[in-house]
Amino acid sequence: MLLVQTALPPYRQAFCRELATSFGRSLRIAAGTDYFDQSIRTLDETGLIDVNLRNHFVLGRRLLIQLGHAEASIPRYEIRELNPRIITAWLGLIRSRLAGRRVLLWGHFQGRRVGEVHPRFIRRLMVTLSDGVIAYTFEDAERFRRSFPRKRVTVAPNATELSTESALIEGTPRSYFLYVGRLVDDKRVDTLIEGFHAAIAEGLLPDHVRLVIVGHGPAVPTVTELVDRLDLADRVELRPAAYGSAALNDLYAGAIAGVCAGYAGLNVTQSLSRGVPFITIANLNHSPEISVGTVDRSLFLAASAQSGALASTLGHVHRLVADGEIDHAAIRDETVSRYSVEAMVAGFIAATS
Repeated sequence: MLLVQTALPPYRQAFCRELATSFGRSLRIAAGTDYFDQSIRTLDETGLIDVNLRNHFVLGRRLLIQLGHAEASIPRYEIRELNPRIITAWLGLIRSRLAGRRVLLWGHFQGRRVGEVHPRFIRRLMVTLSDGVIAYTFEDAERFRRSFPRKRVTVAPNATELSTESALIEGTPRSYFLYVGRLVDDKRVDTLIEGFHAAIAEGLLPDHVRLVIVGHGPAVPTVTELVDRLDLADRVELRPAAYGSAALNDLYAGAIAGVCAGYAGLNVTQSLSRGVPFITIANLNHSPEISVGTVDRSLFLAASAQSGALASTLGHVHRLVADGEIDHAAIRDETVSRYSVEAMVAGFIAATS
């Protein structure tokens, strides 16, 4: 089996290690160094990549050509990203069909364009050319089955950690809201800070409650300037990016809730798998992982990105946590029973069996 990725960021490494353990020498991983979004980069400190691809982005990083596939042995299965912007994925699909080899596509049901509800024609064509699909979520898998009834669809629930490594740590005072992720425009960290500032101004949060922002990216200077301008240096803490389950366990141990004012994705699973509720904005073009949460029990949606709406939600969730009305253990159990690295690997095994 050849798994082809645009890049292999740190959050994918636990999955790839487990996949390599399950498939042994029959698995080869090919990846480049960076993604369409340049803040997502390969950090392969464990030597998981067998074939180093050379990524060439064109038309302002709208399209990608990956060179270096010739170094990979001819596989029985190719698993490629369901991303129509990768030109070499199309070439791989066509070449494999002509050679009688199988190609599976791994990805979301729909793209991430604002307002997109169903796959656009080019995405549908890509699925049609494949031998099957590995979906990111159970909900996406059902959508694929309805739209492509003749295709084999399996689900590899998108997760970043082993169920045994993400832990609910109880007994630590929960005193801050926690953002973990890239600091890029789409994540709207500035909107989050403004909402937190509004919650303080409206008296919705006690003096000891802080906002902790963990990550890196091109928006760091903007975020730093905003914190200073709003005079929040004593309430907002900026920390460098953190990887690894142990570090994340420690971070979430004191968190009231995970938060994101932009599009949410794997950070939802990351938070809920530790029993920590998650707050984001309704009606954004979130990634499918948003379906992991249960609205008003583990997932809380601000009505809009306006600072007042976000402030109200922050205050509401703080009260629920302070009053002991959040069942942290139930949130964790429900999440890891469906979304874990082990479940992802099982999905890949099912897809190639």
